[in-house]
Amino acid sequence: MSFPEFVYANRQETILRQDPKAKAKELNHVLLGTYLEVLDSKGSYYQVATRRAGPGGWVAKADTTESTPLKVFFVDVGQGDGTLIETPQGIVIIDGGMGAHFHAFLRHRYWPLIENGEIIEVKAMVISHPDGDHYKGLQRILEDEDFRVDAIYHNGLMRYPKSTEDSRRRMIEKGHVVEADVDGDTAYFVVDHFDGLAEAFARKAEMPSWFKQFWTAAKESADAGRLNSVQRLVAGDSIAGFTTTSGGKAKLVVLAPAPHQIDDADAFLAFDDPKKRADGDEPDYPDYGYSHSHTRNGHSIVVRLEFGDHKLLLGGDLNIPAERHLIEHYGTQNPFRVDVAKCCHHGSADFSPEFLKRVSPHATTISSGDNKSFDHPTADSVGAIARHSRGDLPLVFSTELARAYSISSAGHVNDIHYGLVNLRSNGTLLTMAQMKEQHSGTDIWDSYNLPWAGKFWF
Repeated sequence: MSFPEFVYANRQETILRQDPKAKAKELNHVLLGTYLEVLDSKGSYYQVATRRAGPGGWVAKADTTESTPLKVFFVDVGQGDGTLIETPQGIVIIDGGMGAHFHAFLRHRYWPLIENGEIIEVKAMVISHPDGDHYKGLQRILEDEDFRVDAIYHNGLMRYPKSTEDSRRRMIEKGHVVEADVDGDTAYFVVDHFDGLAEAFARKAEMPSWFKQFWTAAKESADAGRLNSVQRLVAGDSIAGFTTTSGGKAKLVVLAPAPHQIDDADAFLAFDDPKKRADGDEPDYPDYGYSHSHTRNGHSIVVRLEFGDHKLLLGGDLNIPAERHLIEHYGTQNPFRVDVAKCCHHGSADFSPEFLKRVSPHATTISSGDNKSFDHPTADSVGAIARHSRGDLPLVFSTELARAYSISSAGHVNDIHYGLVNLRSNGTLLTMAQMKEQHSGTDIWDSYNLPWAGKFWF
């Protein structure tokens, strides 16, 4: 008897049973997209084993598929962002937090492959912007000989010593920032940026130590044959291998940053910090002040992921002036409307309600930590996200509050606890899920199909 070597679970929660019968005892509930090794076939059932997803059993063939699904993991990295995306074309990473959590999660997830001597191929590593809580954790992946990265994508903005970054005068004197006229007003533009690895490494003497360490690790990884290329992205650019949805593939659309042109070169409009405005009034767009932190956050790489009928927005650390800039840039177009959004800037209060209205997702995931100096997510952010989402029952997830599990010594890390929000899509069915904190028996998932209609009938 012939049967496939493996299949994927194809229901919101696919049931594995003790016997190949519709009412046989339930042994396990696995999420949409879970890899199932086929051991045997009997009538309308497969006997399957899971890869560390709990006990195997018999699954109805109608509840499986041989088509590769989309899996997205929003990982609890503390204060920061870290997203793992598994597509039919391969692995995509967008940001990696600051510390060891994200790297440890990857080793835990791919441990059976690593233990078997396989190299984990990352097709695209995207650094949304050069803040430590987004890129520093990626350094560990570059240093890990069990991983190979095809390409690093970044927004090209440099990091300088804090005394330089915080002074508009010094930035202008060094030629990093220029003044230009926009509609009769003076605006500031960051014109200093870099593209490939050679250029980054050549400028390491200008970088603070924490930024230099990352690009040194990238250079060493490239020299060892574990990194192929480095590329700066702006709106309209492509990410190699992710340019079409045909054939069940995932597509990555780069929506930002959206630079201006000065002397035929990219120039990034400097954004002001709304908190520093003395008058307390809401500024009109554009607000031509200068804050380097707001500028590098505001020019985050923004990616729209498309798979089948579904779209997902990953927006880095956008802020109020940046979101207004993007609204102005796209005019009557609205490329931001999606089914699921990763909340910009960890649920900071620095958001534009008008931008949230344009995104209008069914579900939002907030990636935040326990750093109370930030207090992310803020109450007004959570409320506005829900208010401007689609449907009567919008979903708001939080990596900080998602149900936790621990990584054991098999992943080379002890006593690290993770909140993890899962997204799964087969192209027509879209599921969001988190693990139940306390559970008994076989059903460990708190899962939702999108758009969510509610658990109960009224």
